[in-house]
Amino acid sequence: MPFCISGACFRYSYVLWALPFVMALTWWVVYAGFVKFRNQFDADRYKAGTRGLRRLMLISRLLIVFLLMTAIAFPYIYQKTEVQGDTTITILVDNSSSFSVFDREAVDSLIKDLQGKAPLRVSYFGSSRESPIADTILAHLNGDDNVLVISDGHNNDGKLLGDVMAFASNLNASISTLALEPVRQDISVKVEGPREVIIGAENDYVVRVNSVGEEQSYNVVVSIDGTEVVSDKGRGSRSFSFSHVFREGKYYKMTAKVVPSEKDFFAENNVFYKSVKVVPRPRLLYVTEKDSQLRNALSSIYDVSFSGTLPDDLSSYYAVVIDDVPASRLNMHSVRLTDYVSDGNGLLFIGGKSSFDLGGYKGSLTESIMPVTMGTSEETEESDVNIVIVIDISDGTEDYVAVEKALALSVIDSLDSAHNVGAIAFNSNGYKLA
Repeated sequence: MPFCISGACFRYSYVLWALPFVMALTWWVVYAGFVKFRNQFDADRYKAGTRGLRRLMLISRLLIVFLLMTAIAFPYIYQKTEVQGDTTITILVDNSSSFSVFDREAVDSLIKDLQGKAPLRVSYFGSSRESPIADTILAHLNGDDNVLVISDGHNNDGKLLGDVMAFASNLNASISTLALEPVRQDISVKVEGPREVIIGAENDYVVRVNSVGEEQSYNVVVSIDGTEVVSDKGRGSRSFSFSHVFREGKYYKMTAKVVPSEKDFFAENNVFYKSVKVVPRPRLLYVTEKDSQLRNALSSIYDVSFSGTLPDDLSSYYAVVIDDVPASRLNMHSVRLTDYVSDGNGLLFIGGKSSFDLGGYKGSLTESIMPVTMGTSEETEESDVNIVIVIDISDGTEDYVAVEKALALSVIDSLDSAHNVGAIAFNSNGYKLA
């Protein structure tokens, strides 16, 4: 706990409390007689001749001990400084079309009310479809700023808003926003999901409907190349998902359209378009000498070729899966596998009774390809499992004690002999049995 006196504070105050004892020990060490003399006359003559030297030694050693322990106590002082800050308020107003659902007259009224009460700098940003909120804030930061951002919060251009806010905190800048209620209602739709998919594979997509202002009901229809695949009815902001399998390798046009029950403010965001590229199944080489559920599962997604050994040419495969193959059969291919991975291809090792530590990977050329090193687990007779069996022997349980003992023995018999087991009986008190 810090200790302060006359404006000076010490972080480790316990060092100061030990200072008198250390200084007393120093005095004793300097004046103690560690040299044995033949008689008292020689001892008195030595003390008389070294009295001044010992006095100088004592003063210097006490001063050194005092300064050293004071430094260890970590002294510091509090200093209060008042700095006159900049009272100018920078107001950044969103001028994008998406902000039109809010009352712009209320924004103009606020700016008019603040004029004359504090120095103002008003700046407008954004265009019809772009709203670079983060870039605008960053451009107006100088340090110790007071910034008021009036926007709908849709930062769709430029830097990430979170990164700029973190940078503003380092500059001691205060960033505030104005809570506005929408005065117009609008509904928009978008589809989230992969733009590039594998032919014949099932793909998941999420349809998100955002509602601003008063909630209204709507109908959403999603079609692919003009064929309806899913439709949904709802009210307010919500989302739903659907799955689709593309059967041909080409580009598909996905369209999501929301039809509101009432007229909304923006009609252009009622339709969302997404292009999807369907590519052939990537070729995959599966090297194994056994049958596995994984190889059957991969066959439903990839063009899988099965082999018991590695072929000479791997260039036609996107990835190689090695399932439970010992290092003795892979070491001769280590250079080829290293070049294959260096070219940006994938390599997956699967464990088993003939791989990793059981397959001789430790210290082999195959291990050098992998991002991990092999090790063999060691068995131990000790266990970190601690189990306590608690037996109720309170009044009224006399007739069931035998049953409780039998159950306790049954539990012990089912445990491994390496586990630590204890037994406690209790009524109003506890009794350790074993």
